[in-house]
Amino acid sequence: MECASARLLLECAALGVLVAPEQAAVEQHIQTCPDCEARLRALTTAMHALPHALQAAVPRQLPTDLHE
Repeated sequence: MECASARLLLECAALGVLVAPEQAAVEQHIQTCPDCEARLRALTTAMHALPHALQAAVPRQLPTDLHE
């Protein structure tokens, strides 16, 4: 797999939604490509941090003046 092809799949790999053959190809590629491996690591870190960031950004209670 070339870097260009791997980069198209890195977001899905970070989310864990690739089908088995694509996941295997990405995993094989990142073993020999430090740039793509670093990108995948960064995407995975961001994906894991997102729920915590959203939780901090969303108010625990809706304002009383909020109307539907």
